[in-house]
Amino acid sequence: MTWELIQARAPALVLMEATLPGLSSSEIIRRVRRSDQYAELPVMILGDPCSTEEMVEWFKRGIDEYVSKPFSMEILVSRIRSIVRRIDRGREIAYHPNG
Repeated sequence: MTWELIQARAPALVLMEATLPGLSSSEIIRRVRRSDQYAELPVMILGDPCSTEEMVEWFKRGIDEYVSKPFSMEILVSRIRSIVRRIDRGREIAYHPNG
């Protein structure tokens, strides 16, 4: 259902559980990243605490943010706002080691 919602609503951000019934979150991420229309769409996962290796695997799959449960709504909203700020800047985020 999540992939159909993405296609129907064209959201500014995908926020989903790490574990979903039906189509896996990994498959949804794969579809988003391979899609011409949605490849740049930020993806945020809500999941149980995981090891460093598991976290790295999520980022390799193409997520932009992972929020471990339990979390406060204040933290979740702050992270969403951070992603939206990056989008609003035209996604021109660059690494500048000297400031």
